[in-house]
This record gives sequence, C-alpha cells and structure tokens, in this order.
Amino acid sequence: MKKNTKKENLGSSINKLTLWIARSLSIITLFVVLLFMVGEGFNPFKFTMNELILSIFFPLMLLSGYILAFKKELWGGILSVAGLALFYIFHYVLQAQFPRGWAFLVFAFPGFLYLIYGIINHKAKK
Repeated sequence: MKKNTKKENLGSSINKLTLWIARSLSIITLFVVLLFMVGEGFNPFKFTMNELILSIFFPLMLLSGYILAFKKELWGGILSVAGLALFYIFHYVLQAQFPRGWAFLVFAFPGFLYLIYGIINHKAKK
C-alpha cells in the first residue's frame, strides 16, 4: 500500500479548495445574474435577434454550466467557458467590437476554476 506524502495531501487539499471556491462563487454568480435579470426586467420576447443570440451564450450557457458542474465539474467548466468564448465571438461578429468591461470575465471565473479542477481530477483518475 502506498503512503500519502505531505505533497500529495497538500495537492489534494488545494484541489478540494479549488472545487469549493468554484461552487461558492458559482452560487453567488447565479444569484447576482438572476438579480440583474429581474432588476432589468428580463423579457426575452422583447429582445432583438442579436440580443437573443447573445443571451444564449451569456447568461444561459454560463449558468447552465455552473449547474452542470455540481455533478460533472469538467463538463460544467467546459460549457461555461465555451459560453463565455462564444459570447465574445458572437458579440464581435454582430457588433464589430468585443464587450467592454471586466464583469463578464468575473462572472465566468468559477467556470475556469471548474475547468482547472476537472482537468486535474481527470488526470489523477488515469
């Protein structure tokens, strides 16, 4: 039987901490985005086609990724980060500029943490 070394225990602890930070931040992000949507009177029936396309990627794909990540961290991270990337790509294609500000990246931060956790965990299982 192999003994766990201090280095392996530290790596495992950091990995678990990354997961719980991602989960905590994703719950906070879910509520903050939902508050924005309610406060702004989110009504997809009044959206232009461009707004509807962009809202599929952010916030819908992003938040769906966070929900999925509670069971499948790697897939949830992939979905949320892909949603952010597609949002930036389609925003540029539709409006000839990237979204301004840092808020989109901050809201997507838990997705990157899920992705890191999922990759490390996936490699550890092999």
